[in-house]
Amino acid sequence: MDDEGRLQRVRRFINTGPGRVAVIVLVVAAVAIAIGRAVGGKTATQRQAAAIRARGLNVLFYCRACKKTGKTHKAFREPFPIVCPHCGRREAVAAFVCAGCKRVIEAKDAPVFRCPHCQHTYDQRLLAPTAQRPGRTAPKP
Repeated sequence: MDDEGRLQRVRRFINTGPGRVAVIVLVVAAVAIAIGRAVGGKTATQRQAAAIRARGLNVLFYCRACKKTGKTHKAFREPFPIVCPHCGRREAVAAFVCAGCKRVIEAKDAPVFRCPHCQHTYDQRLLAPTAQRPGRTAPKP
């Protein structure tokens, strides 16, 4: 019986002028909090994506000016050549580790090219190194 009495008092209060104002203020505050969380709050995935975009790509580079190699970060949309972290000139181009000698070499845009150190051949038309696979022998006649 006591619960019904409280409910009746709340109903009567809501139907008065100050009660209506209190309800409106509570509803507006709840909606404002919901909008603030939806617009301003970022999920963990969104925060991770923003951190990756800010950091950029981790790339191997070869500087044509100072002949140094290494790893650096580059913005996703920044084209090569990039600024070399060693000499400061915009001569650093994309590079990769040679399958033959394990040295970092400049990535070429040619369909066929060789490593300048070990002469390992790369044929980009095949999408794989052209070196013979280990353990394979020529077929017997």
